[in-house]
Amino acid sequence: RYPLLRAPYAVLQRAFYARMDLIVATSSAYAATSPTLRGLSHKVTTIPIGISEGDLATPSAGERQAWATRFPTPFVLFLGALRPYKGLPTLIEAVRGTEIPLAIAGTGELAGMVERELTRPGYKNVTYLGAVSEEAKAALLSLCRCFVLPSINRAEAFGIGLLEASLSGKPLISSRLGTGTSMVNEHGVTGVEVSPGSATELKAALLRLLTEPETAAAMGAAARDRAGRLFTAERQARDYMDVYEALATARR
Repeated sequence: RYPLLRAPYAVLQRAFYARMDLIVATSSAYAATSPTLRGLSHKVTTIPIGISEGDLATPSAGERQAWATRFPTPFVLFLGALRPYKGLPTLIEAVRGTEIPLAIAGTGELAGMVERELTRPGYKNVTYLGAVSEEAKAALLSLCRCFVLPSINRAEAFGIGLLEASLSGKPLISSRLGTGTSMVNEHGVTGVEVSPGSATELKAALLRLLTEPETAAAMGAAARDRAGRLFTAERQARDYMDVYEALATARR
C-alpha cells in the first residue's frame, strides 16, 4: 500500500533475514511461493498455526437460541477483521440481488464501506453485525451453513478463521492464493476454493453449499477431522520446542 517505502524496507528486510538462524513459515505453500523467501530455503522450516477446541468459547443455550431466532434459515458467515485484503467487495458483489443469506461479523477499516454499500438496493439478504463477543462468535459458527473467507492477496497468509470454522464442523469457502489457506481448506474435501476476486465463482460456491446440505455436512466433517489431525495448538508448540532445542544444541 506504500510503494515508496518498498525499496528501503526491502534493504532492512534482507539484512534482518541474514541475521536469522532459522525462518519459520506457517505453510509450505507460502514458503514455496514467497518472493521474500526466495534464496533462503536453507533457512526455512514450516510450522502450521494450531488451535484447540478450548480456544473457542462455549455459547450458552440462550445465546445460541437468540442467534438461531435471528437466522432461522441456513446462512453464510464471514467473520474477521474488515481489512482491504479480505475481499469484502467481492463477497458483497457475489450476493447482491440474490437470496443468499449472509452475515458479516467484525470491525475494521472497511466497516464504513460495508455499511454504506448495504444501504443500496439488493441487499435485503445481508446482515452486518459489527463486533461480536466470543460467545456470539462461537454461536454463529455453530449455526451457519458454511464459512467464507474471500481474501484477494497474500496478506492472508493462513486464515485462522478457517481453523475456527473447521473445529466447528463447517465447510469452507476460500480463495486460491498460494498461501496457508489452501493448506487448511483442501479443495473438494473440506470445502471449495475460488479464484481471488471472482464474484461469479464465489456466488456459485455459496449456492452449492446452501443447496446441497449433504455435501456441506460431509465437507464440514472432513474439515473438523483435518483440523484435529494437522492444526492443533499442541502440535504447534511441540514443533517450536523441537526447533528451539535444535538451535540450542547447535550453538552449544
